[in-house]
Amino acid sequence: MEDVQICNFEDVDLKNATVIAGFPSIGLVSTIAANYLIDAINLKQIGCVTSSQFPALSVVHTGEPLSPVRIYAGTQPGGKKIVQKVEDLFGAMGKNVEDTKEVLKQYGNMSSATVLYVLERFMDRNPSKGDIGLMLSFGPGFSAQRILLKW
Repeated sequence: MEDVQICNFEDVDLKNATVIAGFPSIGLVSTIAANYLIDAINLKQIGCVTSSQFPALSVVHTGEPLSPVRIYAGTQPGGKKIVQKVEDLFGAMGKNVEDTKEVLKQYGNMSSATVLYVLERFMDRNPSKGDIGLMLSFGPGFSAQRILLKW
């Protein structure tokens, strides 16, 4: 996609910064989680990504139209704060992040590998066929990924 462009709304020193690139997906869980984190850790939109290859759609948030692919930045909130915010959000839905907290307690933050240790704990409980889970991963720089899992 040669025509992909990054539009900067303001220049930000991204050293030790938090950056989340928000990509829309089917369903609302990822949108709700991303918006919650953006608000909870006080991020500001600093840019967007455009391309004629993207589907023709727009996002409306608090009455303002937004690009479907946005870039946010803020000061680094740290892993513990992110885990607490995710726990606050999903705890209200009856979910927990106990496996995440236990892996971090046992091994510390292992960067990208941490999510695999948490996934292993879920797999050890032999989820039932058809069970659905949401795997969230937050990385350096700061990046956020999400995967919808179905067993």
